[in-house]
Amino acid sequence: MKVKEVIKNLEHLNPDSDIIMAWWDKDAFPDVADEDWSYAVDRVDSRMDWSQAHEDIQMTIEYALDMNTFREDT
Repeated sequence: MKVKEVIKNLEHLNPDSDIIMAWWDKDAFPDVADEDWSYAVDRVDSRMDWSQAHEDIQMTIEYALDMNTFREDT
């Protein structure tokens, strides 16, 4: 996905809203050649099943809230 697409997808949100977002850029994958990066991104965007990521995030949130983990105000 291009950064401009992400910006467009988020522009309807209140800029002060909290969101959970994950991203990786080319630097996170040093073994991928520069000329292959756009193709690799396209494959991940179009073929990767992200449904498990949502479940993982939800479980982390539930654990954090149950254990008061990550809270600085407690």
